[in-house]
Amino acid sequence: MSLFRPSASEERWLAAADLAGERNVTAADTGGWRSASLFARCAFFFLGLLAAGALFGLLAAMADSAKIAGVVTAVVCITIAEFLITKQQFFGMGIEDALWLCGAISVLPLVINDHERAIAVGLAVACGAAALRLRNPLFASFAIVAAGWRLALDGGWPLASTLCWVAAALTWLALRKNFVRPSTQRFCAWMAIVLPLIAYLFAKRFDFDPWRVVDGHLTLESMTELATPAILLIGAVITLWLGLRWRQHALLLAFALCVILLGVELRELSGLPLETKLILYGVIVLIASTVIERRLRRPSGITSLPFGRDSDAWKLLEIGTAAALATTSRPPDHPPAETGVETGGGSFGGAGSSGGF
Repeated sequence: MSLFRPSASEERWLAAADLAGERNVTAADTGGWRSASLFARCAFFFLGLLAAGALFGLLAAMADSAKIAGVVTAVVCITIAEFLITKQQFFGMGIEDALWLCGAISVLPLVINDHERAIAVGLAVACGAAALRLRNPLFASFAIVAAGWRLALDGGWPLASTLCWVAAALTWLALRKNFVRPSTQRFCAWMAIVLPLIAYLFAKRFDFDPWRVVDGHLTLESMTELATPAILLIGAVITLWLGLRWRQHALLLAFALCVILLGVELRELSGLPLETKLILYGVIVLIASTVIERRLRRPSGITSLPFGRDSDAWKLLEIGTAAALATTSRPPDHPPAETGVETGGGSFGGAGSSGGF
């Protein structure tokens, strides 16, 4: 058993408990580690944010200094979070995530000034540290956005977008491997979907003005705008091919995201009415989804139906398990006991009477 996080086998048991129910998994299997459902985790995360914010506000009012309040809040929050992780064995409960993140961010008033670049670097470092400690993809996304913000302050939007696209491609290739830890698998799946979106936002400078190339002559500026739709198209092709080949839901979701962003870019390419565009795009999406679903419905493929307690696959699994564990009420080596009643009629007197007394 690991002290700072569950082992790979304990993480798999926690994932099995989330799928099959906690009653079917013992504490010995999970090593005593506990996790919560998505709804409960979100609720605990919100409560952790409230607790950390209330503590910082109280200390700032008492000490009349944001730096002192930040240092004390960081020490208290990170200490409590580590206590919940190491002693209470919380893993993905939500409250320890909120306390660790708030504790890391509370240090910022001490180490940075009012300069915007320092704030961006501090947020990137704080969120990155929380993401590495907790293996949380949401915090990693915050860190990437903060780092891109820092690059953008010096006009580095293209560099930030390029780095995100490179990281997304590496994440897509990493999904070829089935990781031992479910948390690592979820982390890569999350980043495979989020990184293309962040890269697109960096490329558009968080401005969703559509691609206009039909109203005027091609210039150097309009030619550079062709890069975003071309990259989205290439990303859609790659994610679709890899998703069908490797049976990865995350890659198929990344494909859908790239197609949606490509549609946003090309929505004013033609002069068709809006209703005609919606009908045309709806037909294309319907045909594409049907083809992809039939392609995935091959042997050893994937299905859109969830695997849970109410699914047919789970019922077959329960029946098979019950049949394997079933035992007979009597050892098969012994013949059945005599009941003393002869069937099929008697040998004397008829009417079932055997004539023996």
